[in-house]
Formats: sequence, C-alpha cells, structure tokens
Amino acid sequence: MGLYLLLLIIGIVALVAAGRFVSRALVTIAHVLGVSEFVIAFFLLAFSTTIPEFFVGISAALAGAPTLSLGDVIGSNIINLTLIAGSVILIGRKDIPIAGEITRKQGLWIFGVGSLPVFLIFDGVLSRYDGILLLVIFFVYLTRLAKEKRLVLGAVGGEMTEGIGKSPNMFARIKFFGNSEDGKRFMGAILVFALGVALLIIGAKLVVDSAQRIAVLLGVSQFIIGLFLIAFGTSVPELAFGIRAAFAKSPETSIGDVLGAVALNSSWVLGVVALLHPIVPAALGMTVFSGIFMIAVFAAFFFLMNRGGVLYPREGLALIILYILFFAGMLVFGNATAPLAQ
Repeated sequence: MGLYLLLLIIGIVALVAAGRFVSRALVTIAHVLGVSEFVIAFFLLAFSTTIPEFFVGISAALAGAPTLSLGDVIGSNIINLTLIAGSVILIGRKDIPIAGEITRKQGLWIFGVGSLPVFLIFDGVLSRYDGILLLVIFFVYLTRLAKEKRLVLGAVGGEMTEGIGKSPNMFARIKFFGNSEDGKRFMGAILVFALGVALLIIGAKLVVDSAQRIAVLLGVSQFIIGLFLIAFGTSVPELAFGIRAAFAKSPETSIGDVLGAVALNSSWVLGVVALLHPIVPAALGMTVFSGIFMIAVFAAFFFLMNRGGVLYPREGLALIILYILFFAGMLVFGNATAPLAQ
C-alpha cells in the first residue's frame, strides 16, 4: 500500500509540475508565432486550468477505468467550490466584491455547464453521445466567453501570462525565422512543451495505475479513489493560484479561476473521456449522491455570490464546513452500501 501511495504522490507532483511547464511553453510559442488572442485564450483556458484532470482522464479511459476520471472531476469540483474557495476567502481576510466580476446570466451558464454531467449519468452511463453533447456545450460556453471578452488569461497562472492583452499589438504576427532570438525562444519552448507532455503522460499513468491498485487493496470503488485521493492532487494548481491571489490582495481573481475550472472539468474533460470510453459507474448510488451534493454546493455558492454581490469570511468558513459534511456523508453512505466492486 505504501509503495502505491508514494507512486500516486509522485504521479500527481509530475502532473502539476509538467502542467506548468506546458502552459509556459504554450504562451511562448503563441507569442513567437503571432497567434490570435482568441486562439491563445482558447488553448490556455481549455488546457492549462485542467491539465492534470485532462491527462488523468485520458489515461484512465485508455486503461478502461473512466470512473476514476468521473470521481476526479466531481471531487475536484467540490473541492474547488468548498475548500479552495473557502480558504481563499479566509486567507484574504476581507469581504470580496464579485458583483462586477460575474453576472447572474454568466453564473447560470456556469452552473448549467458544471451540473449537466450529473443529470446525464442518471440513466447509469455517460455515453459517447453524452460526451459529444458535453464537448458541444464546452465550445458554446467558450464562444460566449470570447464574445463577452471574459477570457481571463491571468486565471491560468499569475506571472505566467503577465502582460498578455495589455497592448493591442501584443499578438501582431512576426517573422521569427529571420530573428535568431525568436528562433531560439521558439525551439526552446517546443522542447519544453514536448518534455512536459511526456512527463504528463508518465505522471498520469502513474496516478491511474497506482489508484487502481489502491482501490483493490482497500476494497473500494475506483470512483471513491478518484473522488478523494486523486481530486485532492489535481486541485493543487487551483489551490496554489488561489493562495497567491489571496496574499496578493486580489482573491476575486481566484474565485473566477475556481468557477472556470468547474465548468471546464464538467464539459471539456468529461466530454473527451466519455468519447474515448463510455463511463458506467459500478457505484451508481454513490456517484449520484456525490453529484447531487456537488450541485447543491454549486447552488449554495451562487446564492452566497448573488446575495449582495459580496463574499464574506464567515461564508468562506461555511464552505469549508460543507466539505467536511460531504466527507462525513460519504463515509456514512459508503458504510450503508458496503464496499463496492470495481
């Protein structure tokens, strides 16, 4: 057991570190090639904030264990909306005004996108058709964000995107082949990107293989391992960004990052996973319970947001308590239904 836990931790660390390398490389490549603002925003928003979940999902689907990814996504979403958002509010130690950051209509869109997979799996399977629907919703959602000019690049990693969008000529096309400095930057970024992707693949395989072994040794479903162990690990980027934002006295940017991550996990990540391998959870009752809890937390989060447009420290504490209740509820529910097979 100890060995597999160690391998799981190593895999998660590799995912987080490699995700940061890949994100930085994408920014450099986009700058050198003069890629349009929309395209760079698309790739940064779609991949950078969900890289750990995305690669774990692909690896799990190819290994025939897509329920690991389902647990990871639902668990990550709950952690984002409770532990991470709550911690950011408490660390910031001030009231967070968000009325101007997210409108009611945008909030409803995020709520709908984030909650949709739970309703789709009520029939016992997240099919390939469901995966296509989720990907269509993802593209519609991203297009709406682009039209509303709300593709906040800073949410993918602080200093990593510093300066993007500050100048209208930032994305002007350049001829780097005649510029040795640009050529070196481009080739260096390509190398970092390739190494980063390779590390992501290795890290994801370590996470999936060790998680499957741990599930067998503990006698619990793979969904539960994804819901807690893997979800904690893949939520590290959001947590790190949130802590940085809180100490920088701009915690509202982390709230936007959290909401964006939830929407992308539920649409982009699960859409790709279901397309590769239909998700049929053996622990359907537990899956539905955790999914409904996620929706309830989502609803509570938006209620707090829309009640005056300000998040208070006491509400941050309430969000953290919600996660503790969720954990306790899953323990009770798991004991009531007995250990589940894979």
